[in-house]
Amino acid sequence: MWHAGSASIELTKKYSVNLTVQYLNSFYEDGKAYINRVMIVEGSERKEFTRDFVEEEGKRANILEVEGNQIFYSIKSSDQYHSLMLGSKVFFVKPIFLNNGFEEWTVGSHDKKHITQLAKRINLTGTSTAEIISLKQEKPKFHSSGLLAQLTETQRAIFNLACKEGYYQYPRQANLNALAKKAGLSKTATRAALRRAEKKVLTTVHARIE
Repeated sequence: MWHAGSASIELTKKYSVNLTVQYLNSFYEDGKAYINRVMIVEGSERKEFTRDFVEEEGKRANILEVEGNQIFYSIKSSDQYHSLMLGSKVFFVKPIFLNNGFEEWTVGSHDKKHITQLAKRINLTGTSTAEIISLKQEKPKFHSSGLLAQLTETQRAIFNLACKEGYYQYPRQANLNALAKKAGLSKTATRAALRRAEKKVLTTVHARIE
């Protein structure tokens, strides 16, 4: 989906980055509701993106801290597009992902009609567009960052990129050369980071299911 007025969406058109936006908490201050969020920035131009995002988003949000590739900020609930559109019947199953000028939402509901109604509601605004890529019935698999928390920044970036670009699909949608080019690394460095990430993730998964 896409919506007007988003600095992060517009900047992903300009810079080669992948963004993950995670809700942290909500709070009241001076009678107004706010939301705390963290944005994880990955990609070869993350420093340039972070510089411009802090400058642009700082006009309406409170940038709390920038730690490495993580940007912590708070913003009024009334300024949060997803808060205005989702309503009470639809919920996020995963964090929001941004790339190449679009947001990717993974949402759930106890009735699929609420999801189709959400897409229609977004498209009727005149300032945003939404397309349902996939709609299926299953038990929700809520996102857990525990597996990726053990990875280094480079390993996490390469692993996320590989998943997003279809490296693990059959047949593969991307190869090591393509991943290396997007990551701005050599093929050797990309292969090494990916193998180390895979080992950590698979070892942890295996331990959990034994």
